[in-house]
Amino acid sequence: MSGSPATRAVIRRLLGAATVATVVAATAGSWVAAPASATGAPVSTGAIAYSSPAHLGGEALAPSLTITGALGGLLNGIISPIVTSDLDPLLGDLQGGANTLVNSLLGSASSFNANTPTYQGTFEPAGFPADAAPPSCVVTDPTTPCYSGTGVTLTTSPLASIGVPVLSGYTQQVLASTDAANPVYARATVTNPTVSALGISLVSATAVNSKASCPTATSTAPTASVSASTVSLLGGAAGLSLASNGTIAGVTIGGNAYTLSTLPTSTFTLAGQQVTAQAYGTELRLNITLSLPSLLSGLGIAASSSVATALLGYVVSTSLTLSLVVGPSSSVTTGAATAWGLGIGVDLAGSVGFNLLGVAGATITLPTGIGGSNYGNVLDLKLAYSSCSYAGSGSTGGTPYVPPALD
Repeated sequence: MSGSPATRAVIRRLLGAATVATVVAATAGSWVAAPASATGAPVSTGAIAYSSPAHLGGEALAPSLTITGALGGLLNGIISPIVTSDLDPLLGDLQGGANTLVNSLLGSASSFNANTPTYQGTFEPAGFPADAAPPSCVVTDPTTPCYSGTGVTLTTSPLASIGVPVLSGYTQQVLASTDAANPVYARATVTNPTVSALGISLVSATAVNSKASCPTATSTAPTASVSASTVSLLGGAAGLSLASNGTIAGVTIGGNAYTLSTLPTSTFTLAGQQVTAQAYGTELRLNITLSLPSLLSGLGIAASSSVATALLGYVVSTSLTLSLVVGPSSSVTTGAATAWGLGIGVDLAGSVGFNLLGVAGATITLPTGIGGSNYGNVLDLKLAYSSCSYAGSGSTGGTPYVPPALD
């Protein structure tokens, strides 16, 4: 049915699919650490820092529809309306994902990011993660760029919902008279974040932190620090804890304790879902089996609607998995460091097959977005993101990843 009017209608609907978001309240500015002046010490040449509450990947849901069968004439006139009225709405709801929208409100395309300061400052924080930000946030201090916000909520209907009640972050280079290492660093904090998808509560935490610090006056290597407390998964049916070095120390599933290396291969029933668990590199991956009714319900398509009734009448096969990849991460190279307190990847993949009145078949296919550094096609979120680098004397340099705005 390639190139048919019904298929072209599907494509038009996919291109027009939209997501929505709500931001309750937010502010941004610069922390006042020590008033800067024209005679203040400028930031060292080659010193770079960046902080943001979130960094987003670029993957997106890209469903495809395949029609098989000998169509033409009268049969085409019968099948095309089914595609337009029943399959088309489902495809439209599955299009896109949340990455671009979240990036525009919490990531590099938002006002919530702090780049390299202009002057060095004297604010010296306590040890991570108990260190507090400087006391106030205004727009007049070039020593410590910052952002802060409260009550930020995002709903990328009908796929995902994200809550970030409190966020803050800043960058600074500390004067050598205050800290002999003269470090340039970035700090980010997100408090009480929540993530759900298709009506399923996936992740919540009480505090997520990161810090990337790059000394400029010594040959000391950069450092990357992360923390995430009270990380709850699937509404509390599972969870994870972090070690002092910022890696996953333990995983709790159904009240039983495991490590990433001892996860069982059996299927769990958690929060009413069939779930398997596995290690994904240094992070945890949970795979939730979805039926077509649960997918439709999660998308907000009522079971009593004409679309749901038709789809459930036509369906002959379902193989759908909602995957959650979760865990902190950091990277340190010569002269550079990058860290995020908690990575959350949400991915929807698989296929659904339909028999259309016994004369044609239809298959909706959803390719996975998990692979390499990409953690999901619905959402690829790195919470509390910070990076720094220094390419001065005593360092061969390095450039941290400062994410551009997504298209």
